[in-house]
Amino acid sequence: MYVKNLLKKSSKWRVLYLITLISTLTFVGVSAFNNYQPTVMSDKDDYAPGEIAIITGYGWTQDSLVDVHFEEEPAHDHHHGYHDTKVNPDGSWKIEFPIEDRHLGVAFTVIVNGKQSGAEARTYFTDAPTLASISPTSGPTTGGTLVTLTGSGYVSSASSITVKFGNLSVTGTRINNNTVTAIAPAQSAGTLDVSITVVAPGGGNSGTATLANAYTYNAPCTTPDKPTITAQSGTTACPGSTVTLTSSASSGNQWYRNGNIISGATSQSFTANESGSYTVIVSANGCSSSASEPTVVTIEDVTAPDTPTIAAATGECSVTVTAPTTTDNCASIVTGTTSNPTEYTTQGTYTISWTFSDGNGNSTTATQQVIVKDEIAPVIAATEPVTANTDAGACSARVEISAPEASDNCAVGTPTGT
Repeated sequence: MYVKNLLKKSSKWRVLYLITLISTLTFVGVSAFNNYQPTVMSDKDDYAPGEIAIITGYGWTQDSLVDVHFEEEPAHDHHHGYHDTKVNPDGSWKIEFPIEDRHLGVAFTVIVNGKQSGAEARTYFTDAPTLASISPTSGPTTGGTLVTLTGSGYVSSASSITVKFGNLSVTGTRINNNTVTAIAPAQSAGTLDVSITVVAPGGGNSGTATLANAYTYNAPCTTPDKPTITAQSGTTACPGSTVTLTSSASSGNQWYRNGNIISGATSQSFTANESGSYTVIVSANGCSSSASEPTVVTIEDVTAPDTPTIAAATGECSVTVTAPTTTDNCASIVTGTTSNPTEYTTQGTYTISWTFSDGNGNSTTATQQVIVKDEIAPVIAATEPVTANTDAGACSARVEISAPEASDNCAVGTPTGT
């Protein structure tokens, strides 16, 4: 309503209003463009020669076209550009930029300008070699070890490849874009950085990659003394027991038993589950040589079970004998066996011969007496008196007497007597 009334006034007021309105709209539009911040990015930060850099833009919704420009450092007289790159409806776009051998060591700046908005965005990436690992990681101070360096970015036909071990440089040999080999030079003992510098074909750009503390120089290789083996627990032991051996070599030990490696320590303990002889070898290794010494460890039980003293088994009427036991150094408890009877029911004295075997070829024997002796007499029950009357005129009579009843702890025999 305020605007409608204002327009009804003089033309002077109408002109002033229009100027104010246009200024306001212009300010709003400029502010909108000033807040417009589209982006650009690369799919990686570093590329190897032969790879394709994927450059992608996002949020360019106020532009239908963008100009993409690549600047190189060190500077190159030819600058790459992708003019009038079409923007998708969602504000995105993408280009593919090939990385060449000559780009080795080059740092790229990608500058993008919106054709309609005038907005600008930048991103950065490089082309340089990388160094992921080396093998082996150590060698003697005398040098001469062939070292393999793995990584990427090694150009297909480099002018030169230099590998540094600390401050000493050697020439590297390219195997492929991921592998370079070099001979480690003689160096004093210690751990050093390893770096690789690759120069592009024709002596152009170069790139350097470094691994910190990657290679260790050890003391010069020496032939070790022939070690001796000491049996701490003896060389004769029960099957299943542990035998501990010690080498005189303080380091570089490799233990073998019957051809199988069993340890790499100064002392070695092993358990043998069967009787027999085991050849144990310790080999003390130097950088490129070794000295070994075999010894024979015998796992054998040569001790018979203890000979027990067995108490006599006694009984009045009969005796049944239980097998006795004894102790053994390996088998612990051994139970006796016999071929003699173990049950006796006839009065008398008998001898049982027991054998105790430990299962390892050792045995001992012991005897045991068995005594069956009834020392308790039978008991006769009391009987009633028997009375018989004579016939008239006779002086004697026939009397029938029955045998009395008797009991015994073992058995009652036939009664005798008159």
